[in-house]
Amino acid sequence: MKLLAYKLACTMANSEFTAGKLSMATGLSSKSITQYMAGNTTPKPSTVGKIAKALNVTPEYLTEGDGANAK
Repeated sequence: MKLLAYKLACTMANSEFTAGKLSMATGLSSKSITQYMAGNTTPKPSTVGKIAKALNVTPEYLTEGDGANAK
């Protein structure tokens, strides 16, 4: 499962989430989120789930899955 950095960045922008706000919503560090947004690191599937839940999209939407739309 590979997080698509551009989808994460676009979804965050559309939801008006900064790395700091997403960090607070997920319990992840803002540094980690910044790394995911840049495509420098790949989160574990459980982490993708936390991010997707906070952004109100499916994990598949943020990964190379079927491209499912937002919930």
